[in-house]
Amino acid sequence: MKFSQRIGIEPIKLEIQTLSMDDALRNSLWTSTKLQMLDFDHGYDEWKNRGRLLRDRTYVLFFKLPIDSAPEYKDGFLQSLRKWFFSAKWHEVYDLVEFFANVEHLNTGWRYGAEERSENYRKSINNFLEKERSGFRFVGTNLAPITNEEEVSEVDEAANISGEFAAASNHIRTAIKHYANRKSPDFRNSIKEAISAVEACAKIISGKPKATLGDAIKVIDTTHGMHPSLKEGLLRIYGYTSSEGGIRHAMIDAENVDEIDAKFMLISCSAFCNYLISRYKPSKK
Repeated sequence: MKFSQRIGIEPIKLEIQTLSMDDALRNSLWTSTKLQMLDFDHGYDEWKNRGRLLRDRTYVLFFKLPIDSAPEYKDGFLQSLRKWFFSAKWHEVYDLVEFFANVEHLNTGWRYGAEERSENYRKSINNFLEKERSGFRFVGTNLAPITNEEEVSEVDEAANISGEFAAASNHIRTAIKHYANRKSPDFRNSIKEAISAVEACAKIISGKPKATLGDAIKVIDTTHGMHPSLKEGLLRIYGYTSSEGGIRHAMIDAENVDEIDAKFMLISCSAFCNYLISRYKPSKK
């Protein structure tokens, strides 16, 4: 907190920015984007090798403009992008930030790996989002409306699982994409993917790749021993997915599932995945 805020001269921000973006937040996002993505500090060769490719992808893939409408030189590109950034709607700014965070849009010619560049950019953006009290955070490579830091951490951990549990991570990442789609969120399929992540973990740990979630949980309880409350919670998730009218059945329409349901299941299933992987070792069959 700044000195002027502590003594009551400057107000302290209390409201979360969810449907707007103040100047401080927009300025911070531009600063991070400029420093992390747009500073071609090794002269013409760097601009030629990676800067122009990023420019081309931005104009063609993000703005959907013809390639010959892009400014030829670095300064023109930066000026045109800056002008757009500071006049765009708040959600369009987030669209561009998310675009730059996607490693598929980065050139392999960066001075260090595109994966590392993308990760550092997301961390930088998240720091500013937290500081300026934005209602969004990067979870994986998608911006999601999850404002509690513990929730963000839980989902982000599950979205970055690797090795033999990578399938669970893929389900969580897909769930995030469905949930975080600001133009057309798909909460029903977000829930299905989140539950599928738990099921994937349970199958690996139980050593039963063809088992249902319910059957896999029973095997884990027999071979490892599960806390009754945890077992009950997982079985209730299984019931939510598989009973008549459950989320995997056609009787549940998209209109019957809302953001609150999807957010709860995304966070809960991520936490279950993280717990199962940390607590139980896969059976060696």
